[in-house]
Amino acid sequence: MRSVSNRQDAESAANALACCRRLLVIGCPGAGKSKLADELARCLELPLIHLDDIYWRADGTPMPCGHWDRRVTELLAPAAWILDGNYIRTLSPRLRRADGVVFLDYPRRTCLCGAFTRNWKSRRRERWPWWDLPLLARIWSFARTDRPRVVECLNEVPVGCTVLRLASRREGAVLLGQLKSLR
Repeated sequence: MRSVSNRQDAESAANALACCRRLLVIGCPGAGKSKLADELARCLELPLIHLDDIYWRADGTPMPCGHWDRRVTELLAPAAWILDGNYIRTLSPRLRRADGVVFLDYPRRTCLCGAFTRNWKSRRRERWPWWDLPLLARIWSFARTDRPRVVECLNEVPVGCTVLRLASRREGAVLLGQLKSLR
């Protein structure tokens, strides 16, 4: 797993990402996966799929597990894509198909602020209210519960898969700046 802690690291990481055709953006809720994935899709000119838009139905209920598993398999079939979203239960098959992963490994406070900011800006309170206690609990416990499972999965990615770990929004901005400079 490669970090992007300085300009040289970011330049190397951007060059590696520029070769990717199937890219996952994963991390804690509120980290900004969708926003980063939007920017990556523009820079890399790859089709973007937000997993939240598929998993959650219009009435706010999740897709049943069997349907979700089949849908994820369908989403992985094309030769090029960016998929953003964690969904740990289906992470392994997505990692097996990906040739690049960006892991937003941000501090809890960053993710909590991101969740509140997203809600405030989008005003989609009916879908993601600021008082959504299960969501806040997932963010609060992510480092203890989900992160170890994500790291375990990342340690088993196929040879040749580029795995980047971003530890801050600044690192993400530096990486995007390097990607834009390659165009």
